[in-house]
Amino acid sequence: MKILLIEDDPLWQKVIKIYLENLGDVSLAQNREEVDFQLKLNEPDLVIADVFIEKDSMIEYFKKQKLS
Repeated sequence: MKILLIEDDPLWQKVIKIYLENLGDVSLAQNREEVDFQLKLNEPDLVIADVFIEKDSMIEYFKKQKLS
């Protein structure tokens, strides 16, 4: 399973990634540009996102995306 973890705090990124690694391949993104890149590159099966990344609402971001 391909998992995309969107978290801007490096410490939380490390902690959460440790737990997710048992479930599959984990990709990381810390800002909106990295999110765009990772979504196109990896087409994840599961996305786990912090609600706010650098003052951007990930909820609003994903509402605007057309994900298959």
